[in-house]
Amino acid sequence: MVRGGKIDNLHAIFVPIGDGNHIAGIAAYIKRVFPKVKVFGVEESNRSVMAWSFYKDKRVLFVKQNGEVLVEAIGEECFSICVEFLDGIMIVDEHAISTANEEITKDIGGDVSALCIAGVQCYCSKYVGEVCNKNIVAVIDE
Repeated sequence: MVRGGKIDNLHAIFVPIGDGNHIAGIAAYIKRVFPKVKVFGVEESNRSVMAWSFYKDKRVLFVKQNGEVLVEAIGEECFSICVEFLDGIMIVDEHAISTANEEITKDIGGDVSALCIAGVQCYCSKYVGEVCNKNIVAVIDE
């Protein structure tokens, strides 16, 4: 889709954040080539290290309640790229992911990551007028 430059009416792309590497590359490319397209990161509420880093305006260490380190921190360069190019971060809970997964399984079958689909659903429910008749892309795998 992007290679052919066919992104007419593309409103936004939703990308799983993970360790930050994938989204940093996607966000930097999309914003440099198609600056009007919005790029959003999506994180699970119990793994929102990038969102907390944005909130604190610095990279943070994220630790699970049981003391096990989930993610040490988003990489320094990934964080600075995301700060520059992301339009926002959608934080979704397990219920939203589960609901999205049920809908995906019902509609297309198979095992698909529902994280970004849940992020898209959350965004669309909040900005329904803004996204009417526009295209949205959800990256479903890191």
